[in-house]
Amino acid sequence: MDTSVAEVRKQWEQILKRIELEKKYGLDNFKSNVDLVMKEVSKNGLALKYANEEIKNNPSVAKIAIANNPNSIEYAGKNIKNDKSIAMLAVSKDGLTIRFLSEELKSDPSLAMLAVKQNGSAVKYVSNELKEDKNLSKQAVSQNGLAIRYLSENMKNDYEVVMAAISNKGAALQFASSELKANKEIVLKAVEKDGLALAHANPMFKDDYDIVKEAVKQNGLALIYASKKLKENSELVDIAIKQNAHALVYASPEIMGLHSVIEEEENYKKTR
Repeated sequence: MDTSVAEVRKQWEQILKRIELEKKYGLDNFKSNVDLVMKEVSKNGLALKYANEEIKNNPSVAKIAIANNPNSIEYAGKNIKNDKSIAMLAVSKDGLTIRFLSEELKSDPSLAMLAVKQNGSAVKYVSNELKEDKNLSKQAVSQNGLAIRYLSENMKNDYEVVMAAISNKGAALQFASSELKANKEIVLKAVEKDGLALAHANPMFKDDYDIVKEAVKQNGLALIYASKKLKENSELVDIAIKQNAHALVYASPEIMGLHSVIEEEENYKKTR
């Protein structure tokens, strides 16, 4: 779901919940009544938003809310957001909830590892120091290759980290360092996973027969990124259109013309 749409939906749900609580209990009564809050957060964890600060810092209430919806930790009190045991409950269910935690917990290696195992993109919210951690980085991109975009420049230039990322998603090549975009093993792995990753490779590989062959085998439309010379290679074009007939439009005019003649001849034979 688009982030902006999800945010609007979330806001409307909160408005409706506020209206519901006002009708059922009276909001002032609700926010200071721990029993009522516990009852509601067990059904909708985000109702924690409407409790007072004392209840928002109540561990028992927080655990019930998080069990229902890990994102409810956003509305928990400061003490809860710095409580590692409670934080672990949230990030184990949704790694991205690490963004709501204290700066201290965002720097905690074990908590960060738990978060990225659940969702690689959680690495976006960990401390800068942890974004330099190779093991954490590899775990994050192994879960979601595109999480490489959130790593440090050092990690984007680390062979093992980048290989783990493109093994998960070939398109992750776009976030690798210029040096690794010029590494044939890296590029070959990327286009084997996603032929269109050829777009992000060093330009020299767009004129590399082996690389382009693997790219169009995976996705014929990758022919668009091949060099002019390779778009004139009939063998590569045949491989591309076998994978996706629409790839023919990216071949050289000469080959396109040849295929048109062949198609006309075949159609003529069928009518005879």
